[in-house]
Amino acid sequence: MKFSILFLSLLLSLQFFCQAPPPPPVIPHVGDTVVGHPGVYKLVESMPEYPGGEDAMMKFIQKSIQYPDSARENDVQGRVVIGFIVNEDGSLSDITVRKSVSWDIDREALRVVKRMPKFKPGMQDGKPVRVQFTLPIMFKLITNSSKSKRK
Repeated sequence: MKFSILFLSLLLSLQFFCQAPPPPPVIPHVGDTVVGHPGVYKLVESMPEYPGGEDAMMKFIQKSIQYPDSARENDVQGRVVIGFIVNEDGSLSDITVRKSVSWDIDREALRVVKRMPKFKPGMQDGKPVRVQFTLPIMFKLITNSSKSKRK
């Protein structure tokens, strides 16, 4: 009986120690394409760029965002992640919500991204190519108490 229990516990412990390690994370390399989207790259030699750079893009987003009343009333906050493709001509397509906060905040983030001007396209081997792009947009309410703390 003791031998059976010892053998069973040894067998169970070996099962936990003999499991294969998790696979390493997939890190895109320059020139890798997006699975299911032929001709769309994850990472290229020269990534797409908003006209004026990242600071100009953040200013555009801050100026354009209109916090939805329903989200404000219900104190809804969070980060929406928008995915899109920057095409060879710099236009944006396939604009989708990758990480949702709420329907009203998601809709506002989509509205703002759809209004963005054309990007400088991504380049691979000296040619403009389609590139997948991910943009997080933070929605945060500023309360009166946090305003007074900043002063």
